[in-house]
Amino acid sequence: MYQKFFRLKENPFKLAPNPDYLFLGSDHEEALAHLKYGIWQGEGFISITGKQGVGKTITCMAFIASLDDKTEVAYISNPILSSKQLLSKIFRKFKISSTKYNDKNLLNAFYSFLMEKRLSGKRVVLIIDDAEKLERDTIEQIRLLSNLETNRDKLLQIILIGQPELTKMLKSYELRQIGQRISVNYHINPLTFLEAKDYIFHRLHVASQGTRIEFDQSVFRHIFRYSVGIPRLINIACDKVLLTSYRYGQKRITGNIAKEAIIELSGKADGVRWIDFIVENQSKFIMAGCCISLLLIIAYLAKLTGSTADYYFKKPKKLMIFQQEPPILFESGY
Repeated sequence: MYQKFFRLKENPFKLAPNPDYLFLGSDHEEALAHLKYGIWQGEGFISITGKQGVGKTITCMAFIASLDDKTEVAYISNPILSSKQLLSKIFRKFKISSTKYNDKNLLNAFYSFLMEKRLSGKRVVLIIDDAEKLERDTIEQIRLLSNLETNRDKLLQIILIGQPELTKMLKSYELRQIGQRISVNYHINPLTFLEAKDYIFHRLHVASQGTRIEFDQSVFRHIFRYSVGIPRLINIACDKVLLTSYRYGQKRITGNIAKEAIIELSGKADGVRWIDFIVENQSKFIMAGCCISLLLIIAYLAKLTGSTADYYFKKPKKLMIFQQEPPILFESGY
């Protein structure tokens, strides 16, 4: 809607990952370096985590684009699948025909595929995005795949990408066999204020047709306060700011325009941030609730004990006082 007004060839703040708009903050570059290192070193399991919208998927795409033709990659997103469905999907991604194999022979067929690739000097990499959504039986299937190896090397390298819940899953007792195999892991943090500012200018530059949009400095503060450096929220905020400026017919983005646009978004954002805060600190809330309950129980028992003591010790003393009658004076009339 506002592209023609600002002379943009397309919307620069679409939410869909687009390699043309790739911008790597310092944490994204570090995550990319960890991925490359893990693959070159032949590590079996690699994990990359980060909050929703922080840029994990686009970093993964940049990693895949950097690989040479000696690496075969299968990328699986949204893996809400049974173990059998996952294996079938992996076969399709690697273009392995599974029709001639029964369930028991699928692993043997995959092992043969991996050995064939190894003999031809190729690596095989399996990337699973949104890995925190994996079911337990599917995770067990992944563990079985990771066991396919020679005496010297892993035949399959597995990269798990997910939200912080993935780290909690891998640290659990039930998944310790996989968690202990994670040799390379990295957590992507949101962009800093300066990185967020550069991110906005970068996307506008890619979409522009030679014109430059002018911004007041306060605009970036409003956007960063709303987004806390998460690229997806930066996109949402910038799209709203440009739309609001277009509605007023102003080509210079002012702080008041940004403030008005952010106010319209802030209610939804605050709700999302509160939900994220509660989820991330769930264990702390439970611990605090237990402590408060324990203190209330102790206070109640103390009060109950005190009342019982008053009954047995203080009350009789009061009775004794009331039972003491004044002395009777006898006057002799004789």
